[in-house]
Amino acid sequence: MPDKFNSESAPQQEEASQKFAEEKISKIKYWDEFAKKHIPEMRLLFRGGKLWEKEGWRKVVEHSLPAAAATEILSDMLELPEKEELIRTAICHDWDKHLEKKPDDFSEEDRKKALSFLEKIELNSFILSATKTDFPERVLDIYKRGEDVPVQQLLMFYIDAITAGGDTSGKIVPFEERLNEVRPRYPHLPENYWKNVRTALNLAQDKIYGLLKEKGIKIEKAEDVPALITNSIEAKYGANKN
Repeated sequence: MPDKFNSESAPQQEEASQKFAEEKISKIKYWDEFAKKHIPEMRLLFRGGKLWEKEGWRKVVEHSLPAAAATEILSDMLELPEKEELIRTAICHDWDKHLEKKPDDFSEEDRKKALSFLEKIELNSFILSATKTDFPERVLDIYKRGEDVPVQQLLMFYIDAITAGGDTSGKIVPFEERLNEVRPRYPHLPENYWKNVRTALNLAQDKIYGLLKEKGIKIEKAEDVPALITNSIEAKYGANKN
């Protein structure tokens, strides 16, 4: 019985294996082409920030590139004129993670070289500020005053919060899942901080959802934004099969 089953299922297994291989190739091709479109930024990450495979620093890149792809998706959907600035910021927002965590790994010459790469990119500091730990509290203060947070900042803040890192680097996930992953890394931050982060992320998600609806994007509820991004990126994998 097992031999017969295996024999009959062999064609299906072969077809499934071939499909998997094709999907893997198209996925690699997509990310390779995406990186090649952003050579200056990639130089900053690898040659400036030393985000190599050694000691796991490559995972920072594996978080940043999908964050940039997600930024591209939402910027296109929302027709944001700052699209390229947003993508550059998403790629480079953690470029100095290695330097920040292990400054002794960088000589004075290394630091000068990194700054020269950074200057060529001209990151938008206003958008970049949305990735800093004080941003959630600033969001709440702005809303309390009855004002709006610029969508460019909300988008950057939100995408950073839904792009997984660590062992699941690169996945676009609900922000609660991402917070559960990140929180143990920052034991010094109080409970109230995480409460503010959740509140600010809900505000950002609701705002982005509303803007997507205004643009005629088919989406059922605010919580579906991460899935919308994932499906859109995966659709681009398919476009790279040829």
